[in-house]
Amino acid sequence: MAENLTLSAEWETALVLNDSNSDSPDGIQESEISLRLIYHTNTIVKPYLGFVWSRVYANEAKELRRQGDVTHDSSWIIGVTASF
Repeated sequence: MAENLTLSAEWETALVLNDSNSDSPDGIQESEISLRLIYHTNTIVKPYLGFVWSRVYANEAKELRRQGDVTHDSSWIIGVTASF
């Protein structure tokens, strides 16, 4: 069974550089890190269980703090990937 499992990691970042049309400063605006444990049942369907952590930065984070909200979030995910 262990040979049918894969641990997949992803990191996504939203970066703003020299955007004169926005009030946002240059730099990282938000980031998300996820881990997924994928079970390979066959070549088409692959169910997974995972964990996602995300955070916002800069002006959006300041606004959330001002409203009393948090600037980060985490959640468990479950899903299925299908390849055709």
